[in-house]
Amino acid sequence: MRAAGVAKDLLILPAALVRECDYHSASCRLEEVRTAAARAHADAILVVNFATDTDEFVNPLGALYLTIIGMWLAPGTHRNALTIADGMLLDNRNEYLYAFARGEGESKSVRPIAFADTQAVIAESRVEALSSFGRAFIAQASQLRVANAQ
Repeated sequence: MRAAGVAKDLLILPAALVRECDYHSASCRLEEVRTAAARAHADAILVVNFATDTDEFVNPLGALYLTIIGMWLAPGTHRNALTIADGMLLDNRNEYLYAFARGEGESKSVRPIAFADTQAVIAESRVEALSSFGRAFIAQASQLRVANAQ
């Protein structure tokens, strides 16, 4: 964001500054982030949310899992993950929306059950979603220019 000329300084808020919210309140999380950003004297905040859905199933080769060798050799286990990352850059004082973007990432794996790793597939889809989000966000936010940015 500094290279794009959008911000002079970038601060990542520690989780300890943001109080936990009750799950019944939809607006509580943003208000708590804004309060924490105000404590850190941040002029604007970038809020990014991730949502990941996974799908796991066995194809007909999974019948070979009844044998010990089949568990190691038969590619019968599918792991699919789809992640959506969306976020916005918001003025912390007056809630003015500077920029927003959305990115998607998808990852698939077909492996023997002995090597099937759902967490690796999820991590790949999140990295891809964050990269896609970053490109879209920088494209929109680069239209903003910070006064006296160097």
